[in-house]
Amino acid sequence: MVLWWLVACSTETTAPPKAEAPKTEAPKTSAPASAQLPGYDGRFASDPLLTPLDVAKIPADRLPYVRNEVFARYGRAFQKDEYKEFFGKKSWYVEKADYSDAVLTEHDKANVELIKSFEGPEKKSRKALVDAGEFADAGVTLTFVDERTIEVGEQGDDLYEWERDSEKWEPRGTDWVITWKGDTGLKKASEARLWKLTMGAGAVSLVGSFDPR
Repeated sequence: MVLWWLVACSTETTAPPKAEAPKTEAPKTSAPASAQLPGYDGRFASDPLLTPLDVAKIPADRLPYVRNEVFARYGRAFQKDEYKEFFGKKSWYVEKADYSDAVLTEHDKANVELIKSFEGPEKKSRKALVDAGEFADAGVTLTFVDERTIEVGEQGDDLYEWERDSEKWEPRGTDWVITWKGDTGLKKASEARLWKLTMGAGAVSLVGSFDPR
């Protein structure tokens, strides 16, 4: 009996410990589609992430309405009469008593901040940029001549060769400026360019070109 017990013990094996499953973070989810008001089919219906060029195409006086559309599509109530009246005329808009900013997606939040950076009193923005004078970066300078004219200097193929053009400009807040050639207004220009400015540092970078019509 003792011999049998020793043999049994010697042949018994211990099961290897179970490997722990790797921990994974739960993916960030967007607001459920049901949070959006039924019937809404505007620019934010598919939860897009706007680019600076997308926002540059929006007329300056429409920017606050587009920004507030982010909230309106979920039924947010507005305090200002201008927004109450504007969204009140939309067939899809209804105020929701239980509205909460918690329904906003990451794209919603990013879009709101981007649009806000394009907003600002035009007269005040023009003066601030003219007072700043010049913005420069490698291969480009923007010199604000007056509240309507800007000189755009761009380096050519040769290190010492610079092309300078007098253009028209419009501010979008003090972080962005739109320039175009010709004597027409922005809405009649065939092509315009959007620039990103850094106040204080005096830096500038070209974002890209777009058709403003």
